[in-house]
Amino acid sequence: MASGASSPCGACKFLRRRCVPECVFAPYFCSDHGPAIFAAVHKVFGASKVSKLLLQLPVHQRSDAIFSIAYEAQARMEDPIYGCVSYIIALQQQVLNLRAEVMEARALHAQAQYLLNSMNAGNQWATTTVGGPPEPFSVADQNVTNPQYSVDHFNNGGSFWPPEMYTGEEAVPFPAEGSNM
Repeated sequence: MASGASSPCGACKFLRRRCVPECVFAPYFCSDHGPAIFAAVHKVFGASKVSKLLLQLPVHQRSDAIFSIAYEAQARMEDPIYGCVSYIIALQQQVLNLRAEVMEARALHAQAQYLLNSMNAGNQWATTTVGGPPEPFSVADQNVTNPQYSVDHFNNGGSFWPPEMYTGEEAVPFPAEGSNM
């Protein structure tokens, strides 16, 4: 009994069995909150499979494995279809929205810089060009070269998945729909 002489670990408490000193679950499922967490792990993966997995891993990797297993089990309890993938999709959507916001902010900054520069240059456009200074560009014009990433595209029901997957500084294109790649 690694969690104490008087109380079994959370896994053994949930399974209603005697906790032995060499219990593989004892270091990872405390007696206080362990039963609730272990209940999800047991329901999704099964106690036998998790114990076999833990016994195959080196001791220094077991806590990370239990953390991942418990996280996935709790996510599967909330969303049986997607599990933690739903969290990943939501975070990817946030990244896309934030990229669009950054593009808008850069466009507004560029527009402000243009207006500031044209004000500092004086009224030179009135004498050199017909019709006065050129119109400042709008935020919507910023997405002309890559309209798939515009905010309006996603807000109006556009596809979530971008045409390219970004990995660091390089872009890896996805194969087109219907292609044999």
